[in-house]
Amino acid sequence: MLSDQIQFQHLRLVETAAQLNSLRRTANERNVTQPAVTRAIRNFESLVGVRLFERTIKGSFVTPEGRVVAERIRRFRKFLLQGLEAGLRADASCRAETLSNRVTRSQVKALISVRKFGNVEAAARSLNITPRALLKSIHLLGRNSDTEYLIKGRNGPILTEEGEEFAKYLQLAVAEIDSIEQDLSTNNVSSSGTIHIGVMPSCSCRILAQALNHFTQKYPKITVKIKTANSAELLNSLSNGDLDLVYGQTSDQACDHLEHLPLWRPTLHVVVRQRHPLTFAGKLELSDLIGYSWVISDPEGLHQGFLKKITGGLKLPSIPVETNAPNLIGEILSGSDMLSFMTDQELNSQARHLVPLDLKFVENGPPVGIFKRRSWKPNKVQNSFVLIISSILGGRSIKIFA
Repeated sequence: MLSDQIQFQHLRLVETAAQLNSLRRTANERNVTQPAVTRAIRNFESLVGVRLFERTIKGSFVTPEGRVVAERIRRFRKFLLQGLEAGLRADASCRAETLSNRVTRSQVKALISVRKFGNVEAAARSLNITPRALLKSIHLLGRNSDTEYLIKGRNGPILTEEGEEFAKYLQLAVAEIDSIEQDLSTNNVSSSGTIHIGVMPSCSCRILAQALNHFTQKYPKITVKIKTANSAELLNSLSNGDLDLVYGQTSDQACDHLEHLPLWRPTLHVVVRQRHPLTFAGKLELSDLIGYSWVISDPEGLHQGFLKKITGGLKLPSIPVETNAPNLIGEILSGSDMLSFMTDQELNSQARHLVPLDLKFVENGPPVGIFKRRSWKPNKVQNSFVLIISSILGGRSIKIFA
């Protein structure tokens, strides 16, 4: 990854040169020599494989690729400053600006690794350094900012609240630098990297599966890592930068800094096993469902509201099993007279076992779509993944840029 190779001190020089279009003025602005600015730019260009500046007798002018890089560096610094300000007690904005120029790559990687692995020993192994070297790096970072990022835990040093918060912002910052290579890539086949996607288990994954098939054919060297968990855990991981996006239904767990982009709205059916007594009852009314037990996924949410419609607001029916796994629901219903809710897509996967009841009660479920951070600026590959989903849904436009 680019963040493992670049010197963070070079980032500010490249960003300033892109703003000023002058190496001499950049050197004066950053209080370094002009050869130092030139070396920083050439090293960066060597790493990303493109020219960031056109050198002329009138100055060094940023190229289109250079503007892309400068924007990612600006976003990197924004998250870095936010993280520093979160731990500072006074004059946060002014002090963070000064301290940001002293933060090193090793310090950033150390803090992120401790947050990821939960302890110093595992974090040090992941970075191929000694625990002592890792602790020294974090302690120096804390001393410079007058903030304690580590505290003694039962099994060794752990991050303080300030350390956790700073590490979260650092992870978001580093992701901006690692996006540069994919932003600049002109060859899909050679593009490499990883996309981290959260998937809520209660939503149909047919469209997501189609998108993944198309995407992996287009980008064979990109790894897609899928995490499945409840909505609260996934959205927390998204907020912290552990996930790039989350695919799932609208959730009450969403917060101000997250945004849900609806893609489609599934239809819900009441489903039963084949040859269930209700399938022989002729024309059905909602009252015919009273007395049957149910298997549902969210007794406190959407499904409970539907059950209240069925019972007319009276006492809810028995719910002996709660699960959001369609395959398990199919197996349970196929061996009992219990009822459940399923979308069209879920029902299609269980067509051998289950059938929908012929009811006027057919409701739209909550919108299924993509959760993202409001501040997220997807790189070229991430944007391509979302556009593939859009094309599967008939070319529906999805605005995802921050």
